Amino acid sequence: MLSRNGQTLPEMQATILLLDDEPDITSIMSVGLKSAGFAVDAFNDPIEALSHFEAVALATLGGAASRPKAYDLVISDIRMAGMSGFDFARKVNAIDSKVRIMLVTAYEVKKEEFDKVIPSLRIDALINKPISMTRLNDLVSALLISKEEPAKKVFSI
Repeated sequence: MLSRNGQTLPEMQATILLLDDEPDITSIMSVGLKSAGFAVDAFNDPIEALSHFEAVALATLGGAASRPKAYDLVISDIRMAGMSGFDFARKVNAIDSKVRIMLVTAYEVKKEEFDKVIPSLRIDALINKPISMTRLNDLVSALLISKEEPAKKVFSI
């Protein structure tokens, strides 16, 4: 069971959709997140990831005992070919407004600047690369343990 500071995650195993157009990054992050006990589906193509996210979200509505579990968290790079992380987050929010969203960028972005440029986009965390796996796992755990509504608490690094 996953825990952080004595608190346990609300689900038996948290599920994460990981998206970055750099295969090396998704590979490293996926291994690190899995080693911390998270279930991870990694994608390098935002169109494919969105299609998969939507299919899983629709399948969870079926009510069958064997249905797949919806994602607890989406982690996406901001700058990608085919679709930006901002657009991906908007589309994910439209499909499932309860999923937590963490955007990752190699560019320095301050939360205040982000809110001015894209005020309507709901995200739960905005972090800068590079990030250690320990720090990433801590942030992921904190987001998933938080009892607050999505987007009420934002971590920025």
